[in-house]
Amino acid sequence: MQAQDLSPLIFVVDDDSSIVRTIDGFLKRAGFRTANVGDVAGALQNIREQRPDLVLLDVNLPDGSGFDVCRTLQAEATGFSTPILFISATEDTSTKVQGFEMGGVDYITKPIVGAELIARVRTHLRLKRAYERLAELQAERVQRLASAQQELMPRPEDFPSACFQVSIRQVLAAGGDFYDVIPAGEGVVII
Repeated sequence: MQAQDLSPLIFVVDDDSSIVRTIDGFLKRAGFRTANVGDVAGALQNIREQRPDLVLLDVNLPDGSGFDVCRTLQAEATGFSTPILFISATEDTSTKVQGFEMGGVDYITKPIVGAELIARVRTHLRLKRAYERLAELQAERVQRLASAQQELMPRPEDFPSACFQVSIRQVLAAGGDFYDVIPAGEGVVII
């Protein structure tokens, strides 16, 4: 695997080939890998297949709206955590707000300024990495908590003369579990 293969993949969705070439040039000079498409159908298919690190998505596409692409990706059952930055020549506040309401993390107006584009892309990639690391740390913490919780529960092998069995059914990863008492003999009840 080459070092370039490790650089983030930025997916550009815009039907204007001159805009795509301009954005591609800015991104590649900054060390990013790029892929692009110019319509809603291609965007949905390729984003799902390629799993880019970030998407630059035009609001107005020939077969629909970038807002629809964003809404569809956000609603998928598998979850979608890739940052979407809308790009558009439209500068009105209501369109920008709509982009944020659809799940976009930023809105860049055309004409695209290279330094601004790269700064925003880098910022959102850093935020994505920080969010992913936080999620990993939280998962590790919950796993440690679940292990500690199970260690606190009495086990039959710890008290062989007590004659009991247990059943543990986890409702959540940690906490909210049921620790059932199973009668194990005459007059033996374990809590």
